Amino acid sequence: MSIEQQEVTGRVRSAGAHGRLRSTRRGLVALAAAVAVVTLAACTAVPTSGSVQRGQTAPADAEPDVDFIAEGPEQDADPQQILLGFIDAATSTRDNYAVAREYLTPAFSASWHPDENVTVDVAAERRLTPAADDRVELSLVPVGDVDEEGVYREIDSRDPITQEYAFERVDGQWRIADAPAGLIVEDSAFTDVFSAHALSFFDPTWSTLVPELRWFPVRSSTTTRIVSALLAGPSEWLASSVVSAFPADARLSTDTVPTTGEVADVSLAVDAADLDDEAYSRMLLQLQASLEGVTTVGSIAMTVNGVDVDATAAVPASTRVDSRAAVVSEGALGFLAAGELSPIEGVPSSIGVEKPRSVAISADRSVVAVGTDAGTVAFRSGERSVVDDRKGLVDPVVDNSGFVWSVPESHPELMVVAGAAGVVPVRSSWPEGATVRSAELARDSSRLLVLLDYDNGTTSLMVAGVQRDAAGVPSGLSDFVELSTQQGEGIDATWVDSRTVAELIEGPQGETLTQLQEVGGRSSSIVSFPGARSIVGGNGANQLRALTDDGRLAVRRQAGWQFTASKVDVLATQMGTPE
Repeated sequence: MSIEQQEVTGRVRSAGAHGRLRSTRRGLVALAAAVAVVTLAACTAVPTSGSVQRGQTAPADAEPDVDFIAEGPEQDADPQQILLGFIDAATSTRDNYAVAREYLTPAFSASWHPDENVTVDVAAERRLTPAADDRVELSLVPVGDVDEEGVYREIDSRDPITQEYAFERVDGQWRIADAPAGLIVEDSAFTDVFSAHALSFFDPTWSTLVPELRWFPVRSSTTTRIVSALLAGPSEWLASSVVSAFPADARLSTDTVPTTGEVADVSLAVDAADLDDEAYSRMLLQLQASLEGVTTVGSIAMTVNGVDVDATAAVPASTRVDSRAAVVSEGALGFLAAGELSPIEGVPSSIGVEKPRSVAISADRSVVAVGTDAGTVAFRSGERSVVDDRKGLVDPVVDNSGFVWSVPESHPELMVVAGAAGVVPVRSSWPEGATVRSAELARDSSRLLVLLDYDNGTTSLMVAGVQRDAAGVPSGLSDFVELSTQQGEGIDATWVDSRTVAELIEGPQGETLTQLQEVGGRSSSIVSFPGARSIVGGNGANQLRALTDDGRLAVRRQAGWQFTASKVDVLATQMGTPE
């Protein structure tokens, strides 16, 4: 068993020409606690026995209580010092970046739009070069960026880019007169300055919420930014795969969304206000889910065209799965717990397939798709049929409408879905020269995750929106959005939850690598289970499971991977649980 080790490190950040203090409420508490510990150490011994006691845990979705105390320009600073001070000061969003604007000429300050673009970079890689007395070139290595809609994009290339800054004297002091749009934020400080929020839309059946992650500066206007982005709708790649209860012309009737006593007052204007209670309930649910991570918001008061909305938020369908592993062991399919295999209600325990390679179970358990080297077999309410007898298929997936997805690994453009009425093709535009290693639907059935390999030795994790016709039959995919690209060979990928995916790859040196990736967010590497060849998500990162070729099954825990069973042939994918 591989144990994941945690290392506590201190980080020293260069503040350039202008030192920067970081003040947090938690930091002040930690400082007070540290002083108390030092004081108590003079008269108290450290206990050497007794159990470890668990302290209070901060909520995972809480916004960081962080405020960067920025410093204004120093007297007689040269252009390079002014530039470094400006970059540091721009990490403080207080009063619409008031301190950062002190580094700009009045004319440029009036036209500077800090939210237009954010470049996330490695501070240690920054290089300044004077291009003239009044110009400075900045070389930096971006690791990500955020556009004006709050969409984050991780950048895998480590090639530097160059930006040019122009300076003018104002009352004898150098100030920035022209600069690239937006902000530069160092990677280690990014999640202190920006917070992630999941805009929530519906799948086309209005039953399940589909999140889209956006990143906004941590400041008092965050609630307004979130609501405005929600009303503007999803990104292009997702727009044809989800629906929103808000009318297309819905807009804020005021400039802001004020919060009083933890109640967010959302005032909307709608031209065609023929909305019923069901629409209002769905709108409230979208607002509640989208504002969930804002700690200053406890409830929502909504008005439409000046009229208070008296409605209760709708209740979405759950996308949680059974916490037990669904497996095939010695030819039987069932839930595995404490070493015992128990039947899955509504699912045949004997799939009657020799050497199954994969199993996928629909949320209502009416459809089971089985992948084999000879093709794809489906069970519909217990009835067995061969849905695709082509060779070289990726492990099949099943959606919550009962369609079985079948993708040829070398010719993904020939992808089909099989329903009760037959087989239909799915329009898609796949990256040229890609070989598909894995394909898996999110449990909302609105997004498809794929892991692709290329001849140049790279592997890429991508996601696309699922498009359906009026009858709900899958008809196409949106353009793919790249989540990450690495050197190596793809092994498997899975949905960890509605916002996070995991990929398993074989690195350039033959090592097994596992990475968690937020869809629309940041990635992190975790310790791999040795020999893992497939991974399946559960209900969060600590229910991620891995299976080796020799049948060893493990589940990820906080401290690493815990071995749970042997003699497992297939680790099945669950799409949910019956309502």
